[in-house]
Amino acid sequence: MPDRRTVILGGCLGLFGAAAGAVRLRPGTDIGFDPTSVLPQQVDGWRAVAPQEVILPSPDLLSDRVYDELAIKAFVHPEQPPITLVMAYGARQDYTFQLHRPEICYTASGFDILEVQERDLPIAAHPLPGNIMLAERGSRREAVLYWARISDVFAQSLWGQRLAVARGIGHWRVDEGVLLRLSMPAEDLASSVPTLAAFARRMVELSGARGRQVFFGQP
Repeated sequence: MPDRRTVILGGCLGLFGAAAGAVRLRPGTDIGFDPTSVLPQQVDGWRAVAPQEVILPSPDLLSDRVYDELAIKAFVHPEQPPITLVMAYGARQDYTFQLHRPEICYTASGFDILEVQERDLPIAAHPLPGNIMLAERGSRREAVLYWARISDVFAQSLWGQRLAVARGIGHWRVDEGVLLRLSMPAEDLASSVPTLAAFARRMVELSGARGRQVFFGQP
């Protein structure tokens, strides 16, 4: 049975959702996103290739309305497992249309979530609030590093993401949302997260000022 706090919070978010549907909200942050101008084709020893099987939300009308841009890249390295990058951008994040979080996408694709941790990721000048996750389906096991940004809020949970959306709606606006996910085959998080974090850090450096604006919402 949900506790009193959850019930109250859910009710408040429901009211925000009703408000969003009842009035015309002004645009909040919307910096736009062109994958070709942000994401590099090579990250040191990692070279971009055509992606193979990628875990994504089921294609439907809702997904089309959530994302204005969806970039998918695979990177191979002669001495490391491949890394898959998925970056989603949505100019309008409200109570109905929100970023699909990896822990939900992987579960919907038949994976068991073995572990999820909230983690300050060492990929920017200051630690970035994000997540690491270990998921398994049959003989396939993946480590995942990701972060979700709603305007200037980095949400580490679904409730945190909903609260960030509600904050914007509470100011009568809809904000943009960005989710970046990196994944690789791995047996555990300890052996894979340093590689994913180093890749992310170098990718951000190569993306320049425009990349930092998209990834972090600031120059």
